Amino acid sequence: MNFAERVKILRTEKGLSQKKLADNFNLDATTVAKWELGSFPNENTIKGLCEYFNVSTDYLLGLSDIRVQGLKESRWAEVMVIKNEKPYKASRECFIDLPRDMVEKNNDHNYFITKILDDSMLPFIDKADLLLFKKDEPVKTGDIVLVAVGTSEGMVKKYVEKDNEVELQSFNPYYPTTTYSKDKVKIYGVLKNSIKSF
Repeated sequence: MNFAERVKILRTEKGLSQKKLADNFNLDATTVAKWELGSFPNENTIKGLCEYFNVSTDYLLGLSDIRVQGLKESRWAEVMVIKNEKPYKASRECFIDLPRDMVEKNNDHNYFITKILDDSMLPFIDKADLLLFKKDEPVKTGDIVLVAVGTSEGMVKKYVEKDNEVELQSFNPYYPTTTYSKDKVKIYGVLKNSIKSF
């Protein structure tokens, strides 16, 4: 289930036409039609839709089948992807609802969410887990970081400093430890929490 399908289901459950739903948000009817074809509204509209339909952001975006999960106790974090050494939002205005205790008060924009792309951090981090990283956090030996080396895509690794070099370690023993000079390593964030998939 995705956002487009959820919006359509929620709209029809309330017996609303696309135009009527659009009117409730002072939008053009074609905007709702575009949502139902796969486009995303902005952050404020997503929040408004969640309140209007009384569902969580995760449910609205198709990330959960639980309709309401602490909606009033939530914070927001950007969904980010690291590719070719550049961070960008996975969907320009796509945000994920998080429990209050996962994000420090008034620091929402210092966080981002991503997923690991391989099984290198098994058994502790799975490919389907959502990982919450904090930007601009001092990195210490032993931290789990989202890192890129050169023009590589971002990867999640354990960070170990040794003199002027950095070791990037995996938990999965089938992945070798790699060593780089500090100036080749770009840290995008330090892991603060994770949402396990089941």
